Amino acid sequence: MSSELFPRHLSNEDLELLQTTLNDAGYIGDHQERQVAAKLLLSWYQDGMRDPSDLANELDRQRAEASLFPINARVLASTQHKARTK
Repeated sequence: MSSELFPRHLSNEDLELLQTTLNDAGYIGDHQERQVAAKLLLSWYQDGMRDPSDLANELDRQRAEASLFPINARVLASTQHKARTK
């Protein structure tokens, strides 16, 4: 019962897998976006999603939903600005 109340501790291997998944998915620069993605990854991992490709696919799906990741709005605005200045 107590194991249901507290999430299991993450090993060094768990943390390395999550870090690698985050980096491989392209979350390297923007600190805010990376922090949101890391929290999502950790949540999914603790809920049982352990396959790195499944985690990366879920991050891609979430990233596509621009409301979760403000960087998409900045990228879109930058692209539109460049198009107007040509």
